[in-house]
Amino acid sequence: MVFVAFDDQPDRVRARLARRESVDRDDDLVYVNLDTFNDERRGYEFGTNALGVQFDSLFIEGNDPDRTFDTLWYSKGQRTDRGFVVWFALPFESLRFSDTTETRGVSNWRSRSGNARGSRRRTI
Repeated sequence: MVFVAFDDQPDRVRARLARRESVDRDDDLVYVNLDTFNDERRGYEFGTNALGVQFDSLFIEGNDPDRTFDTLWYSKGQRTDRGFVVWFALPFESLRFSDTTETRGVSNWRSRSGNARGSRRRTI
């Protein structure tokens, strides 16, 4: 999965190197939320800042995000003269999926220094 984040002020893209899960939420971020059961009740969030520093969570309806969820996945981020690009390789074999549906939900988000912009939930 690749995110290409264009910015009209690319010199203002904010990202700092940090340990995994220690991303500053004021950095420029991209996220993907996966609803692997397509029930809008549980899902996985994977995200990075513009340099590829990772964070992930598990969501279950009625509960706070479970930030102790950790799985092995890969990311790489790079600033460009027009914004930044982030590559994700997600561990689909490590995620739980419904046995009864092949339809999944997905949302993509970009947050620019705390100003979130994103897509609505889509089924795939």
